[in-house]
Amino acid sequence: MKSLARAILGISVVFVTTNAMTPADSLAERILTRTLQCHYAEAAMTADTLTKLEAARGAFFSNMVRLSRFDDLGDTNELLRARQTLENATWPDPFWESLRMFQLGFVKSEQGDKVSAGWTTRKAAKGFAQIPTQESRAFYAIYAYYMEGATAWVPFASDNRTQMLRTLDSAAHSKSLFWPLFSTSLTWMRFDRKEYSQALTLVDFALQRAPSHPVYTQMRADMLFRLQRYPEAATLYEQSALHYAQSSPGCIRWWCAAANLLRIYAAQKDTAKLQSWQAKFQSPAFAKIRKWMPASLIDALEDQDLLPD
Repeated sequence: MKSLARAILGISVVFVTTNAMTPADSLAERILTRTLQCHYAEAAMTADTLTKLEAARGAFFSNMVRLSRFDDLGDTNELLRARQTLENATWPDPFWESLRMFQLGFVKSEQGDKVSAGWTTRKAAKGFAQIPTQESRAFYAIYAYYMEGATAWVPFASDNRTQMLRTLDSAAHSKSLFWPLFSTSLTWMRFDRKEYSQALTLVDFALQRAPSHPVYTQMRADMLFRLQRYPEAATLYEQSALHYAQSSPGCIRWWCAAANLLRIYAAQKDTAKLQSWQAKFQSPAFAKIRKWMPASLIDALEDQDLLPD
């Protein structure tokens, strides 16, 4: 479920096309532009205006801003706000209702409510399965990919994950309203499959459209690290750590950058830099945020005995 949640909203931004734009489309485009620029307060206010025109669409974008801010800056209060609004709403339109459930499933998963998150996301996927559009097929593919992966080891069980990857790739490169979400989901799927070159290509594709975005930048470092392109990865992680030290001191992404720098400098046998970064993990701040960090990253640090006693 953690992989599914990460794929669903690894970065919670979407785009709109510019053909025959309505006033609501213009507002949505502004929300997305300001979100990509990390101007979350302005994006949230614009989403409030959109909600007055189209309640369901506006609600989605409002929660998109909240979840983007959580994903970027690690503000867990945004999860609480998003869950409250998502649980208190329901929409007659099947597509927006399914999206509401998808967002809610992500929030529950991030808060550790795994069983409920699974049922909620399953309900969203069942809704998407009934809607014959490319976007709905792509959303359904995100859920179905992980579900089929969980049973792929069973003899004679179906395994259509290759087709699901193709579905997501097509949607990610389309002019769909949601292509960045599809692209990010596909990136993490490639990552989990150890297809790091393909994942890097997808991240670079996203960075062409959202230059210097801090989440995509850190994702790029993740792929370079797995490709053992250590100097390039270290440069990006150092830049990421500096960025988050200024924008959100002590947030999850700062610690993730720092943790991966431990691994890189250990691999490079750069003792001075390794010890310099290890000293930061003796801070009580790390103990407080440790439970929010990716379990796989903490496991890797412990396996390599990189965390100070």
